[in-house]
Parts: sequence; C-alpha cells; structure tokens
Amino acid sequence: MASRKNLVKSGLAYYVQDKSRGGCRGWFPGSGEPASDWGGAAMCDDQAAANPPRTAESELSRRGFLHATAAVAGAAALLKKIPRLPLRSSARAVAAHSSFSEQSGSMDSQLFQAAKNSVDVLWWTDHDHRMDGIGYRKTVHFTSLTAEKGGPGEGGPWTWTKVQSGPVGSGSGGIVGTPASPGDPVAGGSIHLAAKSQTTATAKYGFYADSHPGGWNYRDNLTGQSLAIDVLLTSGWQRGYLELLIATSYHQAAGGRPAGDYTLSYRLVHPGSPAGRVANGSQGVITIPVQSAGGGNPWAR
Repeated sequence: MASRKNLVKSGLAYYVQDKSRGGCRGWFPGSGEPASDWGGAAMCDDQAAANPPRTAESELSRRGFLHATAAVAGAAALLKKIPRLPLRSSARAVAAHSSFSEQSGSMDSQLFQAAKNSVDVLWWTDHDHRMDGIGYRKTVHFTSLTAEKGGPGEGGPWTWTKVQSGPVGSGSGGIVGTPASPGDPVAGGSIHLAAKSQTTATAKYGFYADSHPGGWNYRDNLTGQSLAIDVLLTSGWQRGYLELLIATSYHQAAGGRPAGDYTLSYRLVHPGSPAGRVANGSQGVITIPVQSAGGGNPWAR
C-alpha cells in the first residue's frame, strides 16, 4: 500500500472590451456571448448616463467653441513644459502554465527561456483544480494494474506499465493476492517485483504508473508531501534495492548539474545497509534501510 497527503490555490477570469457599436461589453473567456446576454452586467453599464442623447440645447455654440479652443491651446502650451517618458515596446508571454499542466516544464526553465529570448513580462496561470489537488489519488492498494480506482473523490484508475533497463537477466512482477500488508485496509493485494542482472551493471525491472486515464491526478506540488509504503523484502540477498522513482520537472543546466528532468530515487535496501542522501547530477538519491515492524510482523513501513 502506498499513500500521500496534499496542498495550494489559483484562479482567473477576464473581460474583453468592444466599442464597435459605440459601447463596451463583457465576455467570459471562451464565450462568444456578451455579458448582458447571459445575465451579467454589461462591462460599462454607466455609458448611457455618461453620454445622454444629444438635444438641440446641447449643441456646441460659437462662443463655447472659442472658449474650448482657447483652453486646448493653453493646455498644449503647458504640456510642452512637461518632459515625456520614452516610449518602448515590450514582449509579453501570457497564460504560461507551470509543470502542474505543462508536463515536465518548470517555471524555472520557462523564466530562463523568457530571459534568453528577450521576453520582458511573463504572466503565470494554472488550473485551480490541479493546484488544489482536487480528485487526486491518495492511496494505492495494488489490487490491479489497470482497474484499481482511488477512493471517493480520488479519480479514475492508473495503468501500471512494465518498464526495464540495463542488462536484465531475469525479471518478474505483477499483482499477487498474498503476501499482503496487514496494515492495508483493503485485503488481498500487493505488487511483487524481482530482477537479476546478467553482469555487475545495474539492471532494473518494474512498473510505471501512467495516471493519464485518471486525469494526471498525481501531478502536484512536492512541497509538504509525505509518502508511506508498506514493504516486505525477501530474505537472503545483499545487493540491490527496491526503488520508488519520482520524476519532477525540467531545469536548465546550473550549479554543475546538466539540463534535464530532475528525479528523486528512494532506494529501500536490506537491513544493515547504510542510510544516506546524495545528489548525482540531476537525481537525488535517498537510501533507506528497511527494518521490519517486529512482533512477528515481517512488513516494514
């Protein structure tokens, strides 16, 4: 069983002004209907009061015209004494999303590209349901690779796809009914993994959690997250590890690290192995020795 805890917030709405018919009206984004047509107030509902119908009495007289032109001439003379600010154009990028909605594109890398391409202003937006984690998965019971849904309000199922790398001599894995963690409230489910390398080089065999069927419902903020995993390591081996690999977002080369996607590799190792944390290029490696719960329970969390 694996579980997580959540967090954040954002939102946006705007209006567009239209003076083609002597007035101005409001629209919601993506709507072709004026504000007054869907029950909202027109954008400039004081237009009629500010511009009453013209009458014969309101026509400009010759004397009024002369007074007005004299005032305009005086204002123009005064403005000549006020220095004008220099005019300049600017490049702007609007509605730029973060990695919540742009796959692995990070805010950091987008700012880098904006500066590199002389973009002066970048406006950030993102979907509030992603930033709030609404409908996001919190718990996985490993009862199915394709059909296990989350709890109430946790969205649709994920598809666990087999992946392997390196010189795999033998590898196996999948859902099993037993053994299963006694700490899982949903009985009868766990994922079993085994791999052996043909050489001394690292070989990996496992599964990737594709959350696309569930609406990408794990693409969230890492800040404040905690993960709990129930693990049962087979006895008798000394080399190797069980890995939980988390892919984050893309960053440009910096601080001696190459450009690429940043990843976190949690490596669960045999008891007696040293714990540690180290940065290898763009990957952070956290090594965790697994200790059973004791009291006759061989599982660890």
